[in-house]
Amino acid sequence: IGARAWVIDVGRSYKNLVGMQNGAFIEFTPETKMCINPFTWIGTDSDLDFKAEIRILKPMIGRMASPNAPLTEFQYALIQKALTDVWADYGNDTDPTKIQAYLKEKIKDERGNVERQAYELAFQLQPFTKDGQFGHFFNGKANIDIDASEMVGLELEELKNAPELRRVVLFVLTSRIAHSMYLSRDQPKICLIDEAWQLLGSDPETADFIEEGYRRARKYNGIFAVGTQGIEDAFKNDASKAAYTNADWKLFLRQDPKSLESTISKGLVDFSPAIKRQLLSLR
Repeated sequence: IGARAWVIDVGRSYKNLVGMQNGAFIEFTPETKMCINPFTWIGTDSDLDFKAEIRILKPMIGRMASPNAPLTEFQYALIQKALTDVWADYGNDTDPTKIQAYLKEKIKDERGNVERQAYELAFQLQPFTKDGQFGHFFNGKANIDIDASEMVGLELEELKNAPELRRVVLFVLTSRIAHSMYLSRDQPKICLIDEAWQLLGSDPETADFIEEGYRRARKYNGIFAVGTQGIEDAFKNDASKAAYTNADWKLFLRQDPKSLESTISKGLVDFSPAIKRQLLSLR
């Protein structure tokens, strides 16, 4: 039908399907030396491009600095200050290493000393800087093309032992895919995220991004879809809950009876007796 599809997965479930469609299958392995520095993709025609993207870049850097705990408004204000000033100096050459250096050295407190919380954020960013464990993914020029084919598979299996990295990678990829979706209104488009609750974070910024993505994609003939093993997985965190709540269509396969009863008894879903019977009848 002339559509486009992006599939983000863990476990290579879609590799054969992508091959049958003559699509591009991109694997994030140590050997491939992937770089997905999001600053590479920002337009340089005007400051408007950066100002439009900073709403996504700010929680992205926040996720790098604090993958498991939410940040305060003040900490996000520090990140925004660093992003704005580093971009003004370096443009598309901006990367987490330069942002770390700015946070560590440039932001002062009322006494003229280095701001303590800025320094702490800089220290926490270390794994994503040039010399850090995950540095090669985000420092340098982005070298992957998510528009390489009408169907693109993005495989994150090799990142399963680094959930903090995997979440940031997912954030970068989904924001880039969303940008590609908004380039046209005519072509049907879908972004499918399998085992989504494992990949999505629990911070409110990601939930807001998911919610806006669902709503905005519809206007551009696009769909965001997430897959889980069970209904209860959709309520694991704020982001997966936002995905479930904002989905126009919900497709249910057979559920474990005990898990289904638990989901209903917790009030997570409001199924009528008829719907419950239908679900329990599936084989």
